[in-house]
Amino acid sequence: VQYLEEQNFKADACIYPHPLTTGAGPQIACAGGLIFKIRVTGVAAHNLNGQVGVNAIGKAMKIYDALVELDNKRVKTVSYAPFERYFAASNMEVRSSNLTPAMINAGEWAYKVPAECELTGTIGYPPNETLEEVKAQIENAVKEVAANDEWLSKNPPEISYEWHTSPAEISPDHPFVQMVKANIDEVVGRTTEIYGMPTFSDIRFPLIYMDMPAIIYGPKGGNLHGADEWVDIKDWLDCVETNVLNILEW
Repeated sequence: VQYLEEQNFKADACIYPHPLTTGAGPQIACAGGLIFKIRVTGVAAHNLNGQVGVNAIGKAMKIYDALVELDNKRVKTVSYAPFERYFAASNMEVRSSNLTPAMINAGEWAYKVPAECELTGTIGYPPNETLEEVKAQIENAVKEVAANDEWLSKNPPEISYEWHTSPAEISPDHPFVQMVKANIDEVVGRTTEIYGMPTFSDIRFPLIYMDMPAIIYGPKGGNLHGADEWVDIKDWLDCVETNVLNILEW
């Protein structure tokens, strides 16, 4: 999609047929994504006299706990209805954002107190938040940990940002969204919901950069990007029929 955008490609609309854990229903939004790294320093020492060292892993774990706390706080303070409907329909805990401390890299040898630890995490955030707001929350969480730790207050952790992608959305009242929803309802024989994809997606390119209406609509599936990933065959056939109607009408 990025290549098509770079080539100034134009189309009447875009449907991204990604499998959905929700089942039938158009998805009108995607989350922004941010990967961040937090570098914590300590003091190396041999295990023989480990008490003179400062274990960077231990200090980083305080930041890990603060990030988990921030994630839990955001469940209560960040709200975006299309994402919440997505999780509710998927029988998951309802939320609008996920923050995951995902990787820790530290240590050189089992007999050496680690002098450095790097914590890598990611956060997905909805279209009604800004990148600046999200960064500020992460930075404030780290600063609060440092302020309450004697070592970290004098040796503050370093935060860097490795990758970012923008959130995007289209109005649920857009004629394209309403047409797709009507066709889905007709094919599946019931009234469906309008959802949002609570992670980053390629629909951001047509929506943000190509002035093109775009949604996600695919068959019900599960174990996405995991072992035994699956797609419901009947849902897939319903999607084919629905998209034939979408192409003919739009």
